[in-house]
Amino acid sequence: MHARRAFRGMAAVLLSAALIAGGAFATPAFASEDPATAATQTDEIASAPPVSTSDPEGLAAPDAPMPAQDPIATGPEDSDSAAELDTNEPVVQPEAPQTAPEPAQQGDSALEPSSPLPQAVDAEAMAPELTLAPKITPKQRLEVHVTATRIPAQITQFSAALILKGTEPTLTGPRPNVPALADPQPEVVNGSATFTLAAPIATLTQGMEYVVVLWPTEGPADDKTIIARADLTITAGQWSELFGTTTPKPDPAWNSKAAVGSFEWGVRDKFRSYVTGPIAKGKITLTKPATGTNVYKFPQVSNDWKPGTRTGTVQFAGNVNFWGHDGVLDLNLANPEIVIGSDPKKAQLLVPYGKGKLTIADIDLTATNAAPQVRADGSIRYAGTKVTLNKDGRDVYFQGYMTEDLELAPLAFTIGANSQTEKPVTPPPTKPIVKPKPKPVPKPLPPTTGTAGGTGGAQAAGSLSWGVSSAFAKYVTGPIAKGEVSTTGVGGSGGAYLFPQAAGGSWDTATQTGSVQYSGVVSFTGHKGLLQEGVSNPMIQVTGPDTAVIYSGGAQWGTLNLGAASKSVGANGEVTWSGVPVNGGFSGGASGGNQYSLPADPLTFTVGVASGVSYGSTAVSNASLKRTAASAPPTTTGIRILTDAKELVPGGEIEFEAAGFESKEREALVVLYPGAIVLDEAAGADAAGTLRWLGTIPEDTELGEYVITVQGSTDAGAVIEVREPEKKSKAAAKQKTVEELAAETTQAAPAAAGILPTESSPVWVWWAASAGLLLIAGTMGGLVVAQRKRAAAGVDTQLSSGNAPPAP
Repeated sequence: MHARRAFRGMAAVLLSAALIAGGAFATPAFASEDPATAATQTDEIASAPPVSTSDPEGLAAPDAPMPAQDPIATGPEDSDSAAELDTNEPVVQPEAPQTAPEPAQQGDSALEPSSPLPQAVDAEAMAPELTLAPKITPKQRLEVHVTATRIPAQITQFSAALILKGTEPTLTGPRPNVPALADPQPEVVNGSATFTLAAPIATLTQGMEYVVVLWPTEGPADDKTIIARADLTITAGQWSELFGTTTPKPDPAWNSKAAVGSFEWGVRDKFRSYVTGPIAKGKITLTKPATGTNVYKFPQVSNDWKPGTRTGTVQFAGNVNFWGHDGVLDLNLANPEIVIGSDPKKAQLLVPYGKGKLTIADIDLTATNAAPQVRADGSIRYAGTKVTLNKDGRDVYFQGYMTEDLELAPLAFTIGANSQTEKPVTPPPTKPIVKPKPKPVPKPLPPTTGTAGGTGGAQAAGSLSWGVSSAFAKYVTGPIAKGEVSTTGVGGSGGAYLFPQAAGGSWDTATQTGSVQYSGVVSFTGHKGLLQEGVSNPMIQVTGPDTAVIYSGGAQWGTLNLGAASKSVGANGEVTWSGVPVNGGFSGGASGGNQYSLPADPLTFTVGVASGVSYGSTAVSNASLKRTAASAPPTTTGIRILTDAKELVPGGEIEFEAAGFESKEREALVVLYPGAIVLDEAAGADAAGTLRWLGTIPEDTELGEYVITVQGSTDAGAVIEVREPEKKSKAAAKQKTVEELAAETTQAAPAAAGILPTESSPVWVWWAASAGLLLIAGTMGGLVVAQRKRAAAGVDTQLSSGNAPPAP
């Protein structure tokens, strides 16, 4: 009894000394709390049972968790394969063995820990474990009973789904193709959860590989957020039981029972019309086994297809030749090939080119109505896919006749059996491209002086102010035609071309009818010389009060609606019609235009005397219109960054969108500041004027704040921070040293007591308090050991004397 009181007295003195020191020199963690709360916490600390740092008897508490050994050092190698099960038995993934620490030996110091310092923990070893038990309801559904254990304490609820293996990206958007979702979302109780995923037979494909995935409820599922996954093993017998058949699903690569696969594509309707239209004046020729008119169909002839993952390569046979411009356009769509790689949501289109193959387009397999459809014979069909040309497809394969952003015809293909009768074809050789000879450009009429219609007086000089077709000029100098608009003998006025009045004509001043001649030439060239249009020495013939005809180079170009214009007569008899609508325009259009139908601009003309003015020559080209980046950011607003701020790292992707641009605008600049680093020279907007861009931050970009901008018909910008990439948790855990873990363990004691080092307290005070608390812990441990020994001795005495202790 006296010894017990002595131990308690010593502990109380040491505890009081430590707390007084901490209170005098340190700032308690709970100093700002309510006094009553602080008193309650102090009472809890004082009344808490003593904690033993050693167990000399080797008696661990029955509910204490057993620390696991480092699985990197002791655990078996992971295995991705699972034995095939013939019954509905649950599949349990192997668990890394856990080794209990050896008990401390008697006589160890109470101040020494009884087990080694904790080692770095492998994050994968702490991942939740899934146990899957499939249950078959023939011809109706597949139920998967899931038991999840070892779920982290911070997760109280999660989402879960049964999906086709490798299709995790489908969980980030619309989910019509997910066989089963957990509803309601499972709740976690004591680190475990059980739930059932029910998949109707219509959502499943016999023989495919499926997986169960878990991810937090607060965000989408992807490779970074999925917290657990497990392969579902379904045997051939179970598949047969589920689908009510003993015949296995035909393998498309087997070429036995599946229908012959096919590739179906119309390229683009306007491109086909252009080839056979009045500009290219060409033809479209098919080589068997390709068939079709508006949609061309090619049979499957070979494949390297993996039905389990829906990836691989499929080859089709046939050729479609597009020929025009007297052979300048000569393009073969021969033996197309579809490749679906590791990402099941997209494919690529390859065609023969030279002695090899060329990837010309990306195919979006997640577009509307593009979901794969498995047919009864085992073939798989993709329809309604979205096709986007890449740079090689635009510039090399289609020779600039199409751009990357043009909306192409939807593409469909069926992966099935190979044709046993058809073979890839050898496309006809294409002739080398011969640059067309330029058409002779008319010369403007010589400037002269004289009178209109032979009348004298002091009339003003006549002129024709006309933009011809600003829409056509924009097309010619744009990113498709990449051409030039040049003028000779034509001036400029208010954004329009100014043609001076020339000698000639048959104007009647009395009736204000007749013809008037103007001088000057405007030429439009593009598509490497294939497009050559222009207006030369226009003449207007007024046939009545409301009607007139305009000629170019002696040929009728269009008609004028004088009735819708404003007419005025000058003091000396000159007559002016303003804002005259022109019924006419340019027809044709490479890159898919079918008879351009680009309208003419309204015009204004004055009939006066012949002008003696002489104009020179000008030229505006696509190259001259290219934008140059501003030396400083023009703005810092207008861009919405779509990429997570944590992902804005050197070499990482950045995606953003900005509104307010012209409809289908092209060749906008994407520039990063400081430094005016041009990331893209051809960014484009959609029909609504919204520009969405995805690119890469240069790898050599230093960390810090930047401004990213888009410069086009309008400017937009945003301030971003380029950050250091986050370290993975597993690597970070392995980088902790034993000394760091020891420091963390030592720091836990004073922190638990509410004593932490602050700027106002010396570090030595904190260490003194720590040592005092460790001494107290050791003392308490010694007291417990002594009490256990005496209690054990007392029990032995009672047993030897036949006096057992009373039952509790």
